[in-house]
Amino acid sequence: MTRRERFLLAGGLAMAAALFYYLNLITPLYADDYSYSYTFAADTEKYRIGTLHDIWLSQLNHYQVINGRAIVHSLVQLLLIWDRSVFNVVNTLAFLALGFAVYFAAYGSFRQLRAAPLFAVYILLWLSMPGFGQSCLWLTGSVNYMFTALGVLLFLMPYRSDSPEGRHGALKAALMLPAGLLAGWSSEAVCLAGLAAAVLLCARRAALGGKLRFWMFTGLLGMLCGAALLFLAPGQSVRSDGMGGLGNLSVWLSRIPGVTRDAVKYLALPGALGLILLAVSVYRSRGDGVLGWLRRYYAALVWLCAALISAYAMCAAPYFPLRAWCAPAVFAAAAVLSAFAA
Repeated sequence: MTRRERFLLAGGLAMAAALFYYLNLITPLYADDYSYSYTFAADTEKYRIGTLHDIWLSQLNHYQVINGRAIVHSLVQLLLIWDRSVFNVVNTLAFLALGFAVYFAAYGSFRQLRAAPLFAVYILLWLSMPGFGQSCLWLTGSVNYMFTALGVLLFLMPYRSDSPEGRHGALKAALMLPAGLLAGWSSEAVCLAGLAAAVLLCARRAALGGKLRFWMFTGLLGMLCGAALLFLAPGQSVRSDGMGGLGNLSVWLSRIPGVTRDAVKYLALPGALGLILLAVSVYRSRGDGVLGWLRRYYAALVWLCAALISAYAMCAAPYFPLRAWCAPAVFAAAAVLSAFAA
């Protein structure tokens, strides 16, 4: 990267950070922010949380009667203890990190980091993510949706990496287990999309003749354990029963047309870009055959599958809030940039 490119990158990131930080400044606390400022602990009067011990007691009961997102909502309550300015900084850094994570998902490395594709990610997320304020600026919404999408992309970086395998495989295997646990114990749709992406990226490595390392399996094991803690939480059934239940397969299938209509509506920009890049990819791969096309655009297909899974997994939910389109939008951006990078 030349000096001029480094200057443009630093200046662009500073402008993006300043704008996003300003949006955080003018976004107030509301709705669930006030609920999570107080304890969910059982057999006690409601009181405002102020210590880590308060959060521990609160989440013990929250896990039993609300839902299984104990890690996410512990972070929500921690950020609500501190002054709002702390969240504004943390959230700005998380949004910047999300752009880098999407960039890595597309390119597989930062060896030749280019400013234009990176800033294209921020612009695409800004223009295409429905309910941007709910997903990225509202404190409770941002931690539940933007942070979880970022966390899963960060966990998947070693699976996506095109860099040669280094040493310290045992240490990496040990670290990937808790990393997978946290990624799986995030949010329901993001967890399922992340699991599918990890498996597909392992399959990609095997198809290209690479070795499947032990850390890949410990990461997947950790993610499965995290998913179990998330989905099997007593609070999940309590919450679904209070919203009319999860329904059955026929109910889930009946929701597919509605989710499809919303996907076309909300993800029109990345969808249109994806179709254009698909046509370009077919033209560029002429003569290579289907296998050649798949080899070249496999990463884009992985993130497309993740986007679809994170969207259609919501067919099993009693309702699909606008903010839950954050993960499909993030994975769709990764798919578009991957197709461009191929």
